[in-house]
Amino acid sequence: MSLSRFVRWLDSLELPALRQFFGEPVSDSVAITIYVALLDEGIDVWRPVGAIKLGDGLYRILPPAPDPNLETLEFQPGDVVRCELRTLSEGRVLVATARVGAAG
Repeated sequence: MSLSRFVRWLDSLELPALRQFFGEPVSDSVAITIYVALLDEGIDVWRPVGAIKLGDGLYRILPPAPDPNLETLEFQPGDVVRCELRTLSEGRVLVATARVGAAG
């Protein structure tokens, strides 16, 4: 199941908590992939995560969070982050560079 299809399915559940978490109806947004740095890896490592575009270069990271016993992300699901285009091994991608709003 694609991430955007999964988000549409979540929205169909009409869970008030989910709508509050995102601060807007999920169906009005399109999920895309951004890259978040993994911490404590010794080298630059980036993990692709789902995010909702908020505008002006800002994105809200979607759940689920990775297993904290396996990897630590620089930014967490629910965080609003500023992104910029960078060239990684995958090509030109959006990379989260700064948190501008915390989850919750």
